[in-house]
Amino acid sequence: MARRIAIALPLSLGLSLGVGLGLAGLSARSAHAAPGNMGVMLDAGVPDGLTASFVYRPLRLVNVHAGLGTNLIGVGVRTGATLYVLPTAIAPSVAVELGHYFAGNANVAMRRLGIDSDSPLLREVGYDYANLHLGLEVGRERMSFYFHAGFSILRGTVHNLDEVVAEDANDNLTFRVGEDPVATLVTPSARLGFVFFF
Repeated sequence: MARRIAIALPLSLGLSLGVGLGLAGLSARSAHAAPGNMGVMLDAGVPDGLTASFVYRPLRLVNVHAGLGTNLIGVGVRTGATLYVLPTAIAPSVAVELGHYFAGNANVAMRRLGIDSDSPLLREVGYDYANLHLGLEVGRERMSFYFHAGFSILRGTVHNLDEVVAEDANDNLTFRVGEDPVATLVTPSARLGFVFFF
């Protein structure tokens, strides 16, 4: 019995040590392995709202992405691309995106923020938008944080305008809105987020 223990103990210690060293080497190789071309991106800004996206890196200096977001009113989609001007850990960038938010009731969002609102104009708020941003990226290969700022064009339909006009009308004056007007706005915009590649 003692002889079996004397043989088994060094054998088990040797196997444990070998497995441990093998796992340590695998972890070290994984930690230093180059990241792939697929990743995820999370950011928050205006008019983008909070957006989570899948990212693909076809070239070292180019990312393309597509994802889903929310602006507290409704659900939206966005797609775009980012060009890194320099292949450095801290690099300027240019970003272009197109997005759309489906119509939602903004009165509900206002009440969540503690503002009592029941405006007919806010019952159906949705819009298309396009961003043109300059940015700064910090970090490059596996993870990077960024800040983008520039201008956005928003375009949306103004619904229920006839109800608002009717509230201000009187017996001697009548307004009729034949078709919902479309409003376009050019505004400063910004976004803060990070990208992680697998």
